Amino acid sequence: MSQSPGPAHYAIPAQLLQAVITVVMEQPAHKVLNIANGLVQVAHEQEQAWLARGKRDVPELPTLDAMVDRFLAWKCPATVSPDGKKGELFGTNLLSGAEAREMLAHVLGLA
Repeated sequence: MSQSPGPAHYAIPAQLLQAVITVVMEQPAHKVLNIANGLVQVAHEQEQAWLARGKRDVPELPTLDAMVDRFLAWKCPATVSPDGKKGELFGTNLLSGAEAREMLAHVLGLA
C-alpha cells in the first residue's frame, strides 16, 4: 500500500477556481491579503487533520507487466472491429505485447 496524496494535492475544478478569482479580484488589496491568509490557514488545518488521521492507505497500481497482461486478455466490446473483424476479440487482436507495453508506458507517463 502507498500513501494517498495530502489535501494540497487535490485538483480544484476550473470553474470554481475562476469564480473565486473573480470574487477576490473585486476586493481591495488588504482584503485579498486577508483572504489569501485565510485560505493558507484552512489548507494547513486540513493537512494537519489529514496527518492526524494517519494518511489513509490507497492500493498500489499494478506493475506495467501486469497491466500489459490484463490489456492483452481484455475482451473487446462488440463495437470494436479492427479491419472489419467480427466476433470475440481480445487485446491481442489490437496490439502485440511489445506494442501494448509501449502504449501503457506512454499513457502512464513512463516513456
